[in-house]
Amino acid sequence: MKKLLIICHKSLENYFKEIAQNKYPELSERAITAITSKKDFERHSFKTKKPDAIWILVELCWSQLEIKQGYNIALDLMQKTELENEVLNISFFSVRDRKLLLKSTNDEKHIFPKAFEHHLLTLEDVNEIETHKQNINSYNFIRNYALSKSHLISDITHRLETVLLSDHIPENMVPVLDRLRAIKSILPQGIIDLLEVEYRDKSEVTTLLDELLALKDSYTPDNKIEEKQKTRLLRTIVILEDVEDVGSRIKQWLNPTVMT
Repeated sequence: MKKLLIICHKSLENYFKEIAQNKYPELSERAITAITSKKDFERHSFKTKKPDAIWILVELCWSQLEIKQGYNIALDLMQKTELENEVLNISFFSVRDRKLLLKSTNDEKHIFPKAFEHHLLTLEDVNEIETHKQNINSYNFIRNYALSKSHLISDITHRLETVLLSDHIPENMVPVLDRLRAIKSILPQGIIDLLEVEYRDKSEVTTLLDELLALKDSYTPDNKIEEKQKTRLLRTIVILEDVEDVGSRIKQWLNPTVMT
């Protein structure tokens, strides 16, 4: 372990750094980087500062609209071009038990509580933390599942539904539009044109939401078959939900000998 990246709320920065130094005494303070805001996350250069391990707090509280924002950040990390050839060794930390997170995460991000290590806060012993190096085959499956077209669109439609419940539409539309621009290559021209709209009221947001829902429903049979295959494999993984070390068991299921 040479570099550790911690993504958490500002109020917990020192807490996580202390845990990290107790767990990995060989790490210097300079080897531990903490990102404590969305702005810092967007400015961070992953090209020059690629971490060996990443700790993410599920309940980041950077936005009042996102309860489990840590999973959205993990999705963002997987989409970063400078990390597309990297295997990200992610561990999540949460105030909620893993089984509760499994039950309460029903959208496209349910892959995260299933496939990555989770640690319940507060920790009584730093030895409880295990940072396994991800198997490249299991990581590629998880990444491809999370970043499939339908899941990317679903993630954005969920965000738009949340925006519709808010009182600050222009402000809350900024990250949603940024996400859409990041996947511009899979969008039809009609939706690309909507990225230039100044979103000030709910009717404009609803128009964009309807277009994205229609796009999701228009996938070809081949795309649907691909999704079906991924879902079938994910259901196989669900059998392991009650196993304590789910992360390592999934790696066994998705190693090269099993995949071929």
